[in-house]
Amino acid sequence: MEALRAELEEADRERGQFKALAQRSQADLANFRKRMEEEREEIHRSTAARLITKLLPILDDMQRALGGAPATTQEAAWLDGIRIIERSLRSMLESEGATLIEAEGKPFDPWEHEALYAVEDAEKQEGMVVTIIRSGYKLHGKVLRTAQVAVAQGAKPKEQGPADIGPGLSPKIKEE
Repeated sequence: MEALRAELEEADRERGQFKALAQRSQADLANFRKRMEEEREEIHRSTAARLITKLLPILDDMQRALGGAPATTQEAAWLDGIRIIERSLRSMLESEGATLIEAEGKPFDPWEHEALYAVEDAEKQEGMVVTIIRSGYKLHGKVLRTAQVAVAQGAKPKEQGPADIGPGLSPKIKEE
């Protein structure tokens, strides 16, 4: 009787070990599947980012061409076709998750904007984006290409000339 109880306890212990091993294996398999799905999604995102990055200069060129197009009635039909192509390209990029970075009138953000030059403007708050030179884009919340911008700079104080001040005196004290 004791031998049978010992065998039964040994069988229960082994069953518990095998059950724990099976549960760990199932958890490992579920984690493996999850990692593979995440890697697959990351590969898709990086491939889309590469393709969109190559398409953005084409979109820029089309927008520049449309911006400088003459407004004659003779060429209107041709220009309408180009506008349709440009809109289609923009909507295709948006459907893939590419969004335009809003820049004009916004505070300069070095993560999203690349300042090409500063513009003296007493009317604009210093550090605000005044002009967009090249549009920037994000893909699924990550910056794909920074926007190239001009940033407002406060007006520089007018320097006083040598005739306005005496030698060795501060600009506030004039020689009598």
